[in-house]
Amino acid sequence: MMSSEEINDVSDMVSLISIPNVLENDLMLSVDENDALKAIYADVCSMFKQHNYNNVLFLLPKLFTLPSLPSIFHLIIGCTMIRVGRIEGGYRELCLAIRLSGKHDTRIKYLSILANMNSELNDKKSVHGCLAEIFDIIRMNSESQQEFEMDITSLVELERKLLNKLDLASEKRVCYAIYQLLHRYVTK
Repeated sequence: MMSSEEINDVSDMVSLISIPNVLENDLMLSVDENDALKAIYADVCSMFKQHNYNNVLFLLPKLFTLPSLPSIFHLIIGCTMIRVGRIEGGYRELCLAIRLSGKHDTRIKYLSILANMNSELNDKKSVHGCLAEIFDIIRMNSESQQEFEMDITSLVELERKLLNKLDLASEKRVCYAIYQLLHRYVTK
């Protein structure tokens, strides 16, 4: 499950993703392909951390020439696409990342990121869907009642943070709508 430190940083995608420094070798790739993948990975991580989303997208043709991509690439690509407004493609990449992630802890982290992206898009129904998926993973993988209760406490804290973020997104939209109405009234 996510640590309370990660939950506190739920609004900061870079810290939530916590991109690992080392990418493990892929057994399906040659040594040269693994080296190329690691070099591209370092570039993608750097660009994403600097919010340089357009340059991440410019690397996509180079990425898709490789025979396989680790799930973290799909996660970064999905978040990037959503950030630049390519919502459907971003969701597709995030879903692929979640599907390809092997461990349940990684899947929980990726679902948390998806929930965060949905809260930024003011999609409460999808946020709750992600939280329900996380709950199911916790329920299926908890080894003791104490572990289950600790994970659920973290999940409730995550839900609270995401709902606060949803409220802020709603307030911003209402304020902007009021601003537009006032602007129309004043300019007439």
